[in-house]
Amino acid sequence: MKIGVTSDVYVNSADPLTGVPAAIVDLLRSHGITPVAVPIGNVAQTKRLIDEVDGLILKGGIDVNPELYNEEALATTDNPDDERDAAEFTALKESTSNGKPVLGICRGMQAINVFFGGTLYQDIYTQAPNAGHLLNHTADWDRGYFPTHMINVDPDSYLATSLGNRTKVNSRHHQALNKVGDGLKVVARADDGIIESVEGKGGLIQAVQWHPENLWQDDPKQEQLFKNFFANAKNGVM
Repeated sequence: MKIGVTSDVYVNSADPLTGVPAAIVDLLRSHGITPVAVPIGNVAQTKRLIDEVDGLILKGGIDVNPELYNEEALATTDNPDDERDAAEFTALKESTSNGKPVLGICRGMQAINVFFGGTLYQDIYTQAPNAGHLLNHTADWDRGYFPTHMINVDPDSYLATSLGNRTKVNSRHHQALNKVGDGLKVVARADDGIIESVEGKGGLIQAVQWHPENLWQDDPKQEQLFKNFFANAKNGVM
């Protein structure tokens, strides 16, 4: 089985997996899955790569260009990578049009939300009600690899089949979902109300705000999240 992973890499890169996090590559290979980098490139190449894979992971990274949800960038927002945004939107469109499951991680969840017409808090500490008063979502780099706060999971969600109703996750992000995109359902929140997971298209789309690729080796529930995604890619959505 092959799983595509979005990348920061341009098509002329000497190493096709540069820009794909080692944690995700190691995860896939440990489960007997071939990682396929989906680099920044032309539409035809992206479509060809999506045709070759069984599912897609949208990884974390820099902020989505706020122009895509009709806002001007704040001073705290990253400089945009329009080519990456376009490549990921193409990969999303091709995957969902062809019934291939998609898992969004951190920026990946934010990109999915914007793709479906949603908006983002560009800076949760100045824009989101209550955020930052209870929790530190933007943990420092080292602490961001370890569980830092609890989330509450909808018991009727696909996510609950792996995580249960409440669990602890890591956290390293300064943006979050605001208006939720069309067809997406919020299935997990932090105790301060920040959206931590959404699902859509009958489980075809799943997305999380934390980084389970850094937790799966020590947390069976986080590994089960990936196992469920792999099962969807192999056998069809639950």
